[in-house]
Amino acid sequence: MCTPERAAAALSTVESRIELLVQENAALFKLTALGVALTADGREWVDAQLSSERAGLDVGALAGFYDRFTEFNDRFKQLVSEWQMLEEDARTDEAWASVVDSVGQLHAGLGPLIEEIAGHVDRLGAYGDRLDEALEEMRAGDSSMLASPLKESYHTVWFEYHEELIALCGRDRATEEAG
Repeated sequence: MCTPERAAAALSTVESRIELLVQENAALFKLTALGVALTADGREWVDAQLSSERAGLDVGALAGFYDRFTEFNDRFKQLVSEWQMLEEDARTDEAWASVVDSVGQLHAGLGPLIEEIAGHVDRLGAYGDRLDEALEEMRAGDSSMLASPLKESYHTVWFEYHEELIALCGRDRATEEAG
């Protein structure tokens, strides 16, 4: 679920295009107080599109990419958790600079993997730019850009990318979280 504005930013298009898509495909989308959501038919359509896309991909390569991604994911989850668990008075400029530096190092390592995956699934390349933008906002001092669910924060984009990889590998989040 997201606003048309966020969907447009994520898909590198204009908001009016998203609004028109929603209007023309009422069976796939529904408007809610928080934005646009998929209907049950919409979820089935997305699943079918992903299944079709997956059929044309090297699933073994994707599984290997996913395994490499999970190493980054474990470190990222730890960074976010540590920041969120800090007492308010411990959230100093120095502590924030350390978080930004750590995310920057993780980001530098993840970039080549995103590019490698985009060589197999072109549309996933846009996540690199979206993560770049979130990191730049963090470097400018906006701590909400680490994990705010209401923004194109680093965590929000990361989570979406992770979801893409899970779906392309034919897995599901519940199984991944349990494993």
